[in-house]
Amino acid sequence: MVRPEVPQPNHNFKPTEKQLRRNEGRFAGGFHFLICVISFNDILSTMNFLPSPILLALIATTSLFAQPPQPGSQIAATKTSRLPVSDWMSMGDNEKKFGPTESSGAIVFSGEGFAEKGRGVAAFFPETTLAEGQSLTVTARVTFSGVHSFGLFKFGIFQSASRTKDAGWVGYCAFAGSEKFFPKGGLFASAAGNKKYFGSQTEKIIAESTTPQRTSKDERFLYNIKDGEYMVQMSLTLLTGNKIACKFEMAPESNPGAPLASYDGVDDAPSATAFDALGFAFHQGLSTDSVEFRDVVVEVSPTQK
Repeated sequence: MVRPEVPQPNHNFKPTEKQLRRNEGRFAGGFHFLICVISFNDILSTMNFLPSPILLALIATTSLFAQPPQPGSQIAATKTSRLPVSDWMSMGDNEKKFGPTESSGAIVFSGEGFAEKGRGVAAFFPETTLAEGQSLTVTARVTFSGVHSFGLFKFGIFQSASRTKDAGWVGYCAFAGSEKFFPKGGLFASAAGNKKYFGSQTEKIIAESTTPQRTSKDERFLYNIKDGEYMVQMSLTLLTGNKIACKFEMAPESNPGAPLASYDGVDDAPSATAFDALGFAFHQGLSTDSVEFRDVVVEVSPTQK
């Protein structure tokens, strides 16, 4: 059998400048495709038939378009650090008769008298001081069972004064649910030297809820907390000029597009820029036999070098 003659490269071939520019444009996109669909040996075989000047232009063009990542890119700037959450407790319940217990990955507070006497729940994370441009974000799923009445659920991020007492904390607390004295809800900032418990309203309100007002009893019922699971999210961002932007939203898991409360405010003179505690309050009207917390995540972004 006669073997077909293999064409030999023409080393005397000298393409014009116009041909080189045209070939560079073709190879810039085409060579990257060849790498994806042809084996390495096939690429070598293909190159054997290319005139040397074109091959050199190919290598130069490919190197130009394959630049390595530059230091300080946005990829590094958007890194997020997750903080551990621990030491869950029902404030004031020194005997821990209300829990917590764990069930299928959830932190559960319940027990006889919890609906009437369960003052609030707290959890802690490593103290974190925000740098300018940094955000501290908390997300959680909260499930209520055995809700008996109208009332407010309150959630906040704080700098704790004590891990056994809920008074004297400073930070930010958002009201969600239904209460006739707060038809627009409230996002409250603590004043320096605060002596009240963390779920109290303060004289410094930095935002009202952007959800519709709850003035009549029927309207309040629509926004009242009922049995079921809710998504909760709050973020604090340190802005230029030592200001803190605070955002909060709480919505039923069954209808996330209809939040009970949504806030977006700025504190021009924050009492704290370091935080270490989460506070959840559900007394003063809201009476629930049990409350569960799951998927509680505390994150800081971007991570400082």
